[in-house]
Amino acid sequence: DTALAEAMKESLRWWRSEPMRSMLSENALERALLLSGELEDAEGNGLDSRLAAALSYITKNLTEAISVPDLAAEACLSPSRFAALFKTETGTSPARYIESKRMETACDRLLSSNASIAQIAESVGYCNAFHFSARFRAVYDQSPRDFRRSPLRRRHEIRPQTTRHRDHLQQRSMDLRGHDTE
Repeated sequence: DTALAEAMKESLRWWRSEPMRSMLSENALERALLLSGELEDAEGNGLDSRLAAALSYITKNLTEAISVPDLAAEACLSPSRFAALFKTETGTSPARYIESKRMETACDRLLSSNASIAQIAESVGYCNAFHFSARFRAVYDQSPRDFRRSPLRRRHEIRPQTTRHRDHLQQRSMDLRGHDTE
């Protein structure tokens, strides 16, 4: 997966740059590990293959406008059936999942790059930096600028939605395995 390879390259680049950047290197490595875990979740936890295709589409197209009909087409389902399956399998709606992926990626970029807030907003699918900042504040209770200025204090809180999503997938996988043995 190209996102995983890019995250690993970024980690190595930060690690080699200078000792003060070790935190950025750790963050980039953490992102790479999480990406590899997401690939494993989608492929190995009993997740419906149609939904795995949609999750992959989301990850690869964060900069684009992503709609439920687009995702349903990727999954070869009707929009209503897709939304119901998505909620059942992931524990969240497609819109909330997309926003959480965008915010997670934005956090990584805020901590690992010197790109402007507007550039980061655009890179995660927001065409308006003000709207991005408002959504970021709603999710993390601070502005992107404040988040960037205090990364050590907030580092452990970066992925609230994704963590719940991963926990739900792990529970679903255990439930499915339990049904297989009965």
